Amino acid sequence: MLPSLQEKYFNKLLQYFAFALILLGIVVRIVVLIHNRDLIIDEANIARNVFERGFVDLAKPLSYEQYAPPVFMWVLKIMTAFFGFSELGLRLYPLLSGVCLLVMMYLLMKELTSIKTAWYPVGMLVVSYTMIRYSTEVKQYMCDALIVLSLIYLAIKIEMGSFSKTRFFFIWFIIGSIAIWSSMPSVFLLSGIGAFYFFKAIGEKNWKNAGVIVGVSFAWLLQFAFYYFTILKPQIDSNYLQNYHQEYFLFATPSNKGEWIHNFTVVNDLIKHAVGFNHYVNVINIILIFSGAVLFFLRSKAKSLLILVPIVLTLIAAALNQFSLIPRVAIFIMPLFLVLACIGLEELMKLKWVALKLGTVAMGTAFIYYLSDIKQQLTEKTESEKMSKAMNYLMDSTQYLAPQIFIHNGARPAFIYYSQIHPDQNKWARIREAHLLSWDANYDSIAVHQDSNMVLVLTNAYEEDLKKTRATIEKYKTGTTKIDEYGCHVFLYR
Repeated sequence: MLPSLQEKYFNKLLQYFAFALILLGIVVRIVVLIHNRDLIIDEANIARNVFERGFVDLAKPLSYEQYAPPVFMWVLKIMTAFFGFSELGLRLYPLLSGVCLLVMMYLLMKELTSIKTAWYPVGMLVVSYTMIRYSTEVKQYMCDALIVLSLIYLAIKIEMGSFSKTRFFFIWFIIGSIAIWSSMPSVFLLSGIGAFYFFKAIGEKNWKNAGVIVGVSFAWLLQFAFYYFTILKPQIDSNYLQNYHQEYFLFATPSNKGEWIHNFTVVNDLIKHAVGFNHYVNVINIILIFSGAVLFFLRSKAKSLLILVPIVLTLIAAALNQFSLIPRVAIFIMPLFLVLACIGLEELMKLKWVALKLGTVAMGTAFIYYLSDIKQQLTEKTESEKMSKAMNYLMDSTQYLAPQIFIHNGARPAFIYYSQIHPDQNKWARIREAHLLSWDANYDSIAVHQDSNMVLVLTNAYEEDLKKTRATIEKYKTGTTKIDEYGCHVFLYR
């Protein structure tokens, strides 16, 4: 064991290391934001809702197959009022959430573990491609993750005995209300918080405190029920969302090997997005997560409920087809896995077995490997849709007129955003009246009845759909490829 003075300097060094990681994470996220990649289909549809609606209507079910909580939409509305409808203006709130998430993880882990291991979950958030991407995307997922960790931190810091029962009730009523209307997954965390306080009150045989917890939990439940039936349920029950997310639900009662494998694969995919896709690191982290969950429960049953109850309820909701475990939607659960892995790592550090110590060193080495991947995030602009490139090409080629241009359904939201909402929309005014195709467009009819040359633009298209669409048109017209790359396809037909 290190002498106390050496241990003090060692812990100080780890603290500076954690600060350096947070600073690195901030820099990476800002650089990726400045890359200013084009909005993708869901981002463009969120922007359309913000642009077309007032504050009251943003609290109603959204259009264009989108879901986002009212507070998130209101903040976007305020942000665009100050910074406009540019990509940067729309992505500022998710960026701030992503930055604050790094700080919140560090603060939380200092409460639950020690500086010896607190750097690890912070570091994994810093290097995670998933966390970087959704810190710079116009969706609520990073805000969900921040709210989840913030709720856990507040529950640990707010001691029930430090306030009068009435004041405690109103403090958590306000916090819970803001959380419910800001983040749908917060209901899972509030359930954990209710269980945490209730368990402590029962353990102390303080029935009045237990009654206060039941009261505030009931107030949360009423709000969420209203929120669920007025906003969430119409969207959750839509055939489109049910079909789209079907493979990311769980089997409630798996009856065969295939169903068990499906459940494991879906949950393991979430862990991979949290800890990286290196097989070795993933296996080690799964061991740490499970050992951390068991040891945390044994060491501190009440606090463990803050982490374990939300995870269990999320899995139950997925088994009931009420919550999708597609990684971006369930991104809020990834920091919870990292918390458990950190607790497992903390316990591992206490052991004296050389093999386990070497395993810890190996994990640090793997983390450095992930750290090297950040270079790609800093230097490469990774885009999945490039609508502005297609539109710029059409504008530079004076031969293309709006009546000749056909926008594939998947590219339609981005085209509307750039031609009607974006601050530079006037630069594309000449092609603004292009044909916007629906999902059931009849390409045979389009090709037959279009007498002049026609241009087809696709961005968000599956390869199979792309081939089928081209084959249909090319039965009647000769095609020439103008742009054909990932996220941007422009074809001229004569």
